[in-house]
Parts: sequence; structure tokens; C-alpha cells
Amino acid sequence: MQLISKENYLQLPPSYVIKKTGNVRDKEIVLAFDDGPDPKFTPQILVILEKEKVPTAFFMIGKNTQNNIPLVKDFFDKVYEIGNHTFSHPNLANISKVRNKLELNATSRLLEIIANHSTILFPPPFNSNILSNKLSDILPVKESRSENYLPVGESIAHRIGK
Repeated sequence: MQLISKENYLQLPPSYVIKKTGNVRDKEIVLAFDDGPDPKFTPQILVILEKEKVPTAFFMIGKNTQNNIPLVKDFFDKVYEIGNHTFSHPNLANISKVRNKLELNATSRLLEIIANHSTILFPPPFNSNILSNKLSDILPVKESRSENYLPVGESIAHRIGK
């Protein structure tokens, strides 16, 4: 009988595998704005973006959304992409699964009521790099996937400038 009497792990396998997806065409960029809409700055930004025809995504916080309903309607009228950035912008690593779900659900429902449109895009607050190896960063992303959101992270494929 052959028994294993000793084993050594040089490296433990990861508990989660994060897969990066999406294609970018050469020299293409999309600006993203988090934490809005802001009643003072967002209208000014919209004027510039419309004039310059810049593709843009707005990742909105629910409490800011409910206080700026005309701006949110303007995003949809001008066909900008939107994402759910939670209702109150908590650090998701420090809250319960139930609150995490409520943060996403409240903002989703609000966007659906205001614009008759929903979103699956979710950039986690305090987490610009969803390719982290830290479990506290990965778990909120995992939870958002269980609610059918598409986590959005920061990804710079090419350095711009010199």
C-alpha cells in the first residue's frame, strides 16, 4: 500500500480566479466619472462632453441620483453609459452581504424609476483595481456577480502621452 506520508506546498492555489474581459480598439478611450451626479459640476462636464463627442460612463451613487433627477434623465437622453456605484458609497469590504445587496438594489431601482432603464455595470467603491488578490476586495465583486452585475475596474492598456 502506497501512503502519502509528507507533503509540501510551495504556493497555495487561489480561492478565486478573476477573469478580465473586454476588447478595446486601438486609440480608444472612454472617460468615467464616479460618485455623481453633482449639481454644480456635472452640467458643466456634460456640455464639454457633448461638444467634443467624448464617450463617457457615469457611475452614480444612489443618494446623489435621487437628489439630481433631471441630470440623470439628461444622461439617458444624451445616451451616456451609466453604472451603479451603490447607494451611499460604503467600503463594501466592511459591510454585510445583506447591506451590500441593499446598496446595489436601491440604486438599481432608483435608476429604473427615473430613466425607465437599468444597468448591470458596477464599479465597486474604494476598489479601482478589481484584479486584487486581497479577499476583502474580491468578496464584494463576487457578491455583485451573484446579483448579475458586471464588475467594472480600472484598466489602462496603453500609457497616454510621452
